[in-house]
Amino acid sequence: MASRLAFAVILLLLATFSSYAHDSDRIEQLERELQETKQRLSILESMLKDKKDDKELVKTDQGRKSVANWRNLATGMGPRRVQKILGYPQKVDGARNATWYYKDGGIVKFNDGYLSSWSVPE
Repeated sequence: MASRLAFAVILLLLATFSSYAHDSDRIEQLERELQETKQRLSILESMLKDKKDDKELVKTDQGRKSVANWRNLATGMGPRRVQKILGYPQKVDGARNATWYYKDGGIVKFNDGYLSSWSVPE
């Protein structure tokens, strides 16, 4: 009788542990999906902002010289959008994790193909 009870308890513990492991994996998957969704949302927000701010951009090949243009940058933007705002960089290091250098000292950094940080020229 005691051995049956011990066996039943062991089976119950194994089932509980298996369920916990499955739940833990599912939570990790949901957290990853949440991060991806947040990144997509940030990109969409920047695209909406881009549409609104297009009229405020300095429309010359000297976009990098305009502080207003630098203020229109937002994390999550793609390289094409950044190039539309600031113009062509003087130097580019890297590809998806790239750093763009502008003639007047401005620096733009991309992480996984999306704008992650920048420093405005002085």
